Amino acid sequence: IKVDAEVCAADVTPALCAEIDRLEPCGQGNPAPTLMIRDVAILGTRTFGAEKQHISFTAGDGQAIVEAIAFHRPGLAAHLPRGRRVDICFSPEIDSWQGQERVRLRLRDLQPASQQIHVTGLPMVATAV
Repeated sequence: IKVDAEVCAADVTPALCAEIDRLEPCGQGNPAPTLMIRDVAILGTRTFGAEKQHISFTAGDGQAIVEAIAFHRPGLAAHLPRGRRVDICFSPEIDSWQGQERVRLRLRDLQPASQQIHVTGLPMVATAV
């Protein structure tokens, strides 16, 4: 996964989403940016969908809490117990529901925290530390 920038949880705001929206249209020739937050703690998970094939989770980095969602990843919840620390790659999006807007992270990938990740547009590479 190509990681475009590293942020902290507090950086993931509606203003950041608005800035990213200015890069539209995104597609094959102009992929949406992929961001990363290092070393977040899983605070809770839940599965949803008719066959429990989707997952949402909350995570925090000590400064702020974020909500993430992953579609079609039925086994992922078993790997995200409360307290596990992970590095997450995502695209932020505004989720509107019942008149409320919030920022949600569309999960692209994750890995255990404390592994080396190369940022600045280079592929994400995990190596044992």
